[in-house]
Amino acid sequence: MANIYGEKSNLKIQWEKVKNAPLQERFDWFIHYFGLYAAIVLGLLALAIALIITISKSKTPYVLNGTFLGTTFEEDEIAAMKTALCKDLNYEEKKYNIGLTAYLSGAEGTEYQMYQLEAIYAQVAGKTLDVVGSTEKGIRGYVDPENIGGSIFTNLESILPDDLLSDLVAADRIRYVDTTDGERLPFFIVIGSSRISDLLNIVIPDYCIGVTVTAPHKDTVLALARMALQPAD
Repeated sequence: MANIYGEKSNLKIQWEKVKNAPLQERFDWFIHYFGLYAAIVLGLLALAIALIITISKSKTPYVLNGTFLGTTFEEDEIAAMKTALCKDLNYEEKKYNIGLTAYLSGAEGTEYQMYQLEAIYAQVAGKTLDVVGSTEKGIRGYVDPENIGGSIFTNLESILPDDLLSDLVAADRIRYVDTTDGERLPFFIVIGSSRISDLLNIVIPDYCIGVTVTAPHKDTVLALARMALQPAD
């Protein structure tokens, strides 16, 4: 394995070197870098893995599993989101679970933010996470224009029907990533000031969601995209 650790003097610089490495290399870097903090890292990863196992082994299917940064949820807000999604998808609500995890975002480059990132990567690797939400600035940090193929998010052109994507573009609900090859790719859906943000009480206007490359609930993703077009009450 290449020497991706370097000096410990600047966390943000060192993370830039490792963030697009394979999952095992990122994990090794965390253990090396944090030293005494490794137990905390492992604890958060254990929680993520427990969630993966819970979802995978659940006899009741999930309509959505999402991680949202910089916000919190009340139980009634999560229940309202589940009701709305099941209604859109014509699902019998009592037969489905929903998994929404909220983290209060730490400052960029801090240990807390690193813990969040690794927990998210673990769920993506476990193929249980549908979407990640954050501010536009925050969510862009997950995509390297020089390594689009290494992103945890999928190009929305590969999952959304042309007409739905066009409607989102017309409503200014799409945010793009400009690659070093000169391409402009749609990666994020703005949900601020939409029915979704209304249901979940997210008050950040530029709040976005990205669809993970291993999202297991494609129909739900389409439902979320449709709901993003509906204005908040």
